[in-house]
Amino acid sequence: MARGNQRWISGTRRVPWLLALALVTSACSLDVNPLADPGIGESALTTVVYAADGSVLAHWHAGEDRTLVVYEDIPRQLIDAVVAIEDERYWDHPGVDIRAIIRAAEANGAAGEIVQGGSTITQQYLKNVLLTNAATYDRKLEEAALAVRLEEGLTKEQILERYLNTIYLGDGAYGVGTAAVHYFGKDVDELTLAESSLLAALIQAPGATNPRTDAAAAIERRKIVLEKMVEQGYATAAEASAASLEEIQLAAPARRLARARYPYFVEELKRQLLDDPRLGETPTDRYHALFQGGLRIHTTLEPAIQEAAEQSIAAVMVDEEGPDAALVSIDPRTGYVKAIVGGQGFYDEDDPIAQFNLATQGRRQPGSSFKPFVLAAALENGTDLYDIYEAGRQVEVQTDSRIWTVENYNQSAFPPLTVLEATVYSVNVVYARLMDAVGPVAVQELAERVGITSPLQPFHALALGA
Repeated sequence: MARGNQRWISGTRRVPWLLALALVTSACSLDVNPLADPGIGESALTTVVYAADGSVLAHWHAGEDRTLVVYEDIPRQLIDAVVAIEDERYWDHPGVDIRAIIRAAEANGAAGEIVQGGSTITQQYLKNVLLTNAATYDRKLEEAALAVRLEEGLTKEQILERYLNTIYLGDGAYGVGTAAVHYFGKDVDELTLAESSLLAALIQAPGATNPRTDAAAAIERRKIVLEKMVEQGYATAAEASAASLEEIQLAAPARRLARARYPYFVEELKRQLLDDPRLGETPTDRYHALFQGGLRIHTTLEPAIQEAAEQSIAAVMVDEEGPDAALVSIDPRTGYVKAIVGGQGFYDEDDPIAQFNLATQGRRQPGSSFKPFVLAAALENGTDLYDIYEAGRQVEVQTDSRIWTVENYNQSAFPPLTVLEATVYSVNVVYARLMDAVGPVAVQELAERVGITSPLQPFHALALGA
């Protein structure tokens, strides 16, 4: 009885070896022509929006937050940590690891199902960018065959760089470049051994070992990574011990996924870019370019001016039930938009219209802000800034259809003023006279010439933005 049982055990153990041998033989006997670099496939790259001073305003991405890093910027200790825990014979195998496959086959044969993988880093990379997650022998065969071909076409360093840019490391972060900033608030080349080993620890189960949600599990998995590094000669016992004792210092939660700075400006930028045909012919093309294209967008926003603009609005808008206010600051020499305040409390969840941008979406009469167009038309027509006009409390102007009566704000009366003085004090009576002198059609044409797209009617009241 015992001998028969022993023969049965030996026979069942032989099956995984045969399966592993078949897998490796099939992989190596299939087309071994070098596989063209699959790149990162449809993997999304994060777009970064910058202010004029180089500071970051926002990160835009659709589902996947990813920033590419080059191999030379990845610290050696991070490379060693990943190889130690994920594929200890990475530098020696041809794309598939026979010993790892046999080990996995034995475990899977004993369990009667696939419970352990023998995938190399090369195979994992291919799965990330080309294949599915289906745990079937057919898919494993395809993966192994492609891995052998890929290693004929790329160096180990190139494959590892691509792998480290595509792996998912939890919290919506893809790739070690993104994860370094997200978890530790630093660039990948600044990572310590403790931090590098923690990122390597996340690869197998990023949800279960997330240091934000389960620090104990993350620390335990990091310890395993460090032990593997010692076993394989990538770190000394002293270095590993020091790293394992190092406290995890996480950056502020979801740092890269945080709300945008100066959201009224950023959202208006986004709206305009989604309408910009330079990013693609269709709305879908433009969306993919903006949220998956890894763009670097440099804007004209000046944070100091933006802060001053927001403070000036907050200083006068102290009554929550009072009127709203908006502000746009433009450099007249360049046309650069330096600041936009479209309201207050953009992220106020209790205010259903908090994200409505009064500065760009609100359709209001321009009022006295239209006077510069009247002034420009008058100057083109020969008016001098030092010409003098009567500026009394009220004036009556004969238009084509009626008498137009204009009063100064608060019925203020002024002595005769130069055009320059009337502009400084925004005197309605003088501008009514200017409009009558130059003519509404000239003002309308100038406004349209410089970029006003709203439909304008050539009426005298246009002088006051009505």
